[in-house]
Amino acid sequence: MTKHIIDQWPSAPAALPLALKEEFVARAGNGQVGSRLVSETERVRVWHLSLKPGERIGFHTHVLDYFWTAVTAGQARSHYGDGRTVEVSYLSGDTRHHRYGLGEFMIHDLENIGNGTRLRNGGIYRQRQCSARTAGKRWFGENGRLINGQISRSVKP
Repeated sequence: MTKHIIDQWPSAPAALPLALKEEFVARAGNGQVGSRLVSETERVRVWHLSLKPGERIGFHTHVLDYFWTAVTAGQARSHYGDGRTVEVSYLSGDTRHHRYGLGEFMIHDLENIGNGTRLRNGGIYRQRQCSARTAGKRWFGENGRLINGQISRSVKP
């Protein structure tokens, strides 16, 4: 088995307010992609995300192939590592699939900007060969467990 290690994270996008820039830098590489880790095996992780109106999950980093499904309708805003800010409306049942090649990743946050509806998503994250290092708090290590705070994924090629 081999590992790919991400040694350097991008700088915070210039257009972000100062508080979000600081959070971006502190949380780059953070693998907590949902509100609660529901289940985990050697092959997959299942996350639940639930945000009340006005709640936000801070910046986090996606390195694993995954899909998510909106359990409830709602509206959300995300700030991305490439500088984009995107607002999206979801319908119950909307599903999106994301893939990341070796060394690829996405950093973003997510805020529920809807009126009165809790935003709920479920996501399945496929384990594969990938790892990331960051100077800040880190969440997952070998086999998806926290080991010296390094996001890491190793599987047989």
